Amino acid sequence: MLTSHFTVGAVTIIPLSDGDFALPATRVFSSTREEDWSPYREFLTADGQLPLNIGAFLLNEAGEWTLVDTGYGGRGGPGGKLPGEIEKVGVRPEQIRRVIITHLHSDHIGWNTVDRDGRAEVLFKNARHILQRREWEYYTQPDVLAQNPAVETCMKPVEAAGLLELIDGDAVITTSVSALLTPGHTPGHQSLLINSGNEKAIITGDVTHTPVQIAQPEWSPTFDHDPEESARTRLALFARIEQEGLRVCAGHYRYPSIGNIVRVEGKRVWTWL
Repeated sequence: MLTSHFTVGAVTIIPLSDGDFALPATRVFSSTREEDWSPYREFLTADGQLPLNIGAFLLNEAGEWTLVDTGYGGRGGPGGKLPGEIEKVGVRPEQIRRVIITHLHSDHIGWNTVDRDGRAEVLFKNARHILQRREWEYYTQPDVLAQNPAVETCMKPVEAAGLLELIDGDAVITTSVSALLTPGHTPGHQSLLINSGNEKAIITGDVTHTPVQIAQPEWSPTFDHDPEESARTRLALFARIEQEGLRVCAGHYRYPSIGNIVRVEGKRVWTWL
């Protein structure tokens, strides 16, 4: 098993990465200026760009494997590592019983399918692919689908194979894993709460992209569907994290993407696990 893992009660959580990239911070957060980032240089690259991991999480609960998000995929771009990282854990794609998709952006659904002789084929053939219904209904509108070809390539074959499971709002998925509707980044974005043995963690999805947002929760990236709703969702989730002492798994944070939100001199700050 990979060294970067931790347990929440009886659940093992293994952070994985499909790759990484970096963009100018003011491009990701277009309402900010370069000087706004001066207090947060530790979260930028040496040349002042914002690093973004393409994260996924593999869960083992009672011997069953669940994968949360599937990265960017192997069709070019910054992704491509995820299948090899899963193999390092000693898990084969056919052993994964659930794929929980936080939302339908291309960097979260890429390895749902692979190219076989020019045709998109489902990779996790024995897995239910779990998604919020409102997310599916939004992205399968013809005009929206036309602007999001990854949904056609990476989700439609899942639907055709009878492996798509749609849920509505907050929902229990397993004994220890529940979905939380956390909209704003996309209309039906969901996060995952892991609760086992009096321990808890949260897989945030894209509610937050950088630890800087813990200090500046009102900063919403340009690719949020509804920036104001995203900020409200982020504030509420950060408050819950602090109140309940949740361990945080944030896939776009620098790998291994795990840490805590704590108070220092009255302010929320991020600490790595």
